Amino acid sequence: MSRVERWPAHRRLDAFGTLFTKFSSSPEMARFGDVDACQHIPESGHSAPPQTRDGCQECLKTGSSWVHLRSCVECGKVGCCDDSPNKHAHAHYREHNDHRLIRSFEPGEAWWYCFEDEFGFEIEGTGPLR
Repeated sequence: MSRVERWPAHRRLDAFGTLFTKFSSSPEMARFGDVDACQHIPESGHSAPPQTRDGCQECLKTGSSWVHLRSCVECGKVGCCDDSPNKHAHAHYREHNDHRLIRSFEPGEAWWYCFEDEFGFEIEGTGPLR
């Protein structure tokens, strides 16, 4: 299995997929291999390629706006985050509860998130999708 970085408190994601810092005022050292909080972390770090690079697929259809983008690891559907008005990435998970893992689709971000376990993580050697 790939080495997985479990995020220290200062880099955790909340249930909306937003990084927050309220658990720690000083950075902690990252720990590797402590992934008991989530049993859905893929061994290979492979994910389906994003279905589009243009933006949230559902928002594009309706002319809506988004804040940040997420990509479904299982099928590559690109949806907007829970800070966006329509929360399409989370809606996709609710419609397809076996599509529990997403990746950030923001430039330079390489984090993953499990909706089921509310667990954010990074996989060593897996870079950003864009």
